[in-house]
Amino acid sequence: MASTPCLCKDRGCTKSGPPGYAGLLGDKSVEFLKDPAAFVETTCDKLQSRVFLTRLFMKQTVVIADHKLISNFLSHSDKDFYNGLKDFSDLFGHNIMFADADEATQLKKILLPLFGTNAVQSYQTVLNDVLEDWSQNLNLQKTINLYEEFKNISLAYNINIFMGVRKTDDEEFFTSIKELSSTHWHGVTSVPFNISIPFFGNGGYKKAMDAKKKLLKIIKARLAANGSTFFEEFRNNNQESLSEELLYNHMLLFSCAMIPKGVGSVLAMFFEMGSKWKHLVESDGKLSEEDLDCVLFEVLRMFPPFMGGTKVASKDTSVGDYHVPAGTAVYYSFMAAMRDPSAFIYPDDFMPGRWKNLEDRSKNLGFGTGLHGCIGRHLTWNCIKEIVRYSMDNFTITYPDISPPEVKLLPVLRPKQPHGFTIARRT
Repeated sequence: MASTPCLCKDRGCTKSGPPGYAGLLGDKSVEFLKDPAAFVETTCDKLQSRVFLTRLFMKQTVVIADHKLISNFLSHSDKDFYNGLKDFSDLFGHNIMFADADEATQLKKILLPLFGTNAVQSYQTVLNDVLEDWSQNLNLQKTINLYEEFKNISLAYNINIFMGVRKTDDEEFFTSIKELSSTHWHGVTSVPFNISIPFFGNGGYKKAMDAKKKLLKIIKARLAANGSTFFEEFRNNNQESLSEELLYNHMLLFSCAMIPKGVGSVLAMFFEMGSKWKHLVESDGKLSEEDLDCVLFEVLRMFPPFMGGTKVASKDTSVGDYHVPAGTAVYYSFMAAMRDPSAFIYPDDFMPGRWKNLEDRSKNLGFGTGLHGCIGRHLTWNCIKEIVRYSMDNFTITYPDISPPEVKLLPVLRPKQPHGFTIARRT
């Protein structure tokens, strides 16, 4: 295969460019949106490279499906790249997702203690109360859509932690937040590229912006009236570092639908894959701590809730061995990276045992990595594990005979046709 000219277009450059084509008439947006995972893997196979060049949404784009390169890129790209979702920053307001390297570093120092081990332990009673309420009100006379159930549990948990409102005390408030956060979320639809608003339709984006304004108004009013331990620590300890706008933008981020959808995704796929790990269940109907971790890590590897992301070069720079001119997008696929044969043996097989070595767990990119990796990973991971434990302790769940299910990837990975689970209480 002939080498591709370097993207820098310097005639004296001896480097090659990534294989592929990014001409103006070669836009692949439709193919990408139809099935992002298949598009990436098919192109990798065709070009015999896990890094390739294409054009997506009218922008020259370097696609990375190589695990090692993605890990390196996310750990060292913050100075030369900005978040490709910047076009949608109005939906969330400025926050750590869109901050440059210096600001993100400062924000991370402020936020990490609020999501650390000690903080997570202090929220345990809240999560237990949410799970008890869920159990008491669960209708077991019909099959259960676990994706929807677990989304609601996570949302109730988040609203309690971040806004200080218990779902059992104000069902109307919970329903209002649930509906508004869903409308708000779908303004983005998680397509990881700089796309102009008309791509989604002005009506949907306008509704999302209206929902954002209502959410911010509700959040401010509730926190002014009741407050929350999280909010008080966040505000009082950092008055000189954070403006009021930045403070509430982060409260919006933590209270929106992103976290519940991610939690619901992992948990739904965990139980959808039950036939693959039920042989690990012990005589008491539970998974050991090690097996639970290994199964969840494998679910997260094969079915990351958010398929990837994008960054855009703010200046002429490089990615791996390739020059990348300013304005070029770099799409990194978590799903492809975690099925990279050079990083994972039998990448398409469900093998929880691959995670028994604790040192290997850093290879899992389900929560991202680098400066802009998920700051709430400890809170989220604990929430996921506690929901699994509670469900297996209190219920007998019949798993699907066939797995994995067909999945949707946008806006978040979830079963295309969720299995209706038959659930019975343990006696």
